[in-house]
Amino acid sequence: MNEEAKLILSAYRPNGEDAADPAFAQALAAAGNDPALAEWLADQQAFDRAVSRKLAEVSAPDTLRERILAGVKLSRPRRWWRLPQLWLAAAAVALLAMLGSFVRSPSKYEIAEWQKHALSVLDELENGRTGFDKRGRDSSQLVAWLRTQSAPAPTEIPAKLSARTTYGCKTWQWNGQRISLMCFKAGEKGGVHLFTTDRASLTKAPPEGTPAFDRHGNWFVASWSKDRHSYMLAGEEGEPMLRELIAQRRSSQQIAWLLELR
Repeated sequence: MNEEAKLILSAYRPNGEDAADPAFAQALAAAGNDPALAEWLADQQAFDRAVSRKLAEVSAPDTLRERILAGVKLSRPRRWWRLPQLWLAAAAVALLAMLGSFVRSPSKYEIAEWQKHALSVLDELENGRTGFDKRGRDSSQLVAWLRTQSAPAPTEIPAKLSARTTYGCKTWQWNGQRISLMCFKAGEKGGVHLFTTDRASLTKAPPEGTPAFDRHGNWFVASWSKDRHSYMLAGEEGEPMLRELIAQRRSSQQIAWLLELR
């Protein structure tokens, strides 16, 4: 994917005002020729529109200006710490910092032994020393098959991931714990791989909701828990790809926070 085009298009406004701006012309042309980049742009625009709508619904307090300017006396020389422009700048920095806390991931989560074992099974699959239990190109069919085997089956697959074509799935027991694996086509290094296990069987489950990121050998991994399952998504192309595939999870949390402002 064209990372330079993504960087430029991240500033492209969703209302179409930038469509004729020459600064975006080359990046927009790249999106027209790259389906993955076009999909990324559509997702970004949808999120920007959702945030804009929610921000438009937030009314500033009637006394906001008076509170910012409180204590400023025009008859005295203005000291630097009393300039209203600096107060506004400080408020903007504080707001950006608060929003940033919703975007960045939580403190680093060190993957557990079951995850290290699961990645070793993935290595065996990649090297041809083991195979899929069920092959298929449709993730919903693989989920249905896992359920017929009474194996852990994901109840929630990130939307950008579920839209991808699958290779197949596999399930096995390790130390009395059942683990399932589904493999998806993504990127140029063999795809990404979603592991599912029962949350109740874990001594320490991955964090709830927002994924935590780590690396083990050649594998970059994202780990999270949801309801009765814990998940690990693994890929070799780096953390940015994993973040991209599960970005919708973070966006929904940001929108929920904006709703609380109402």
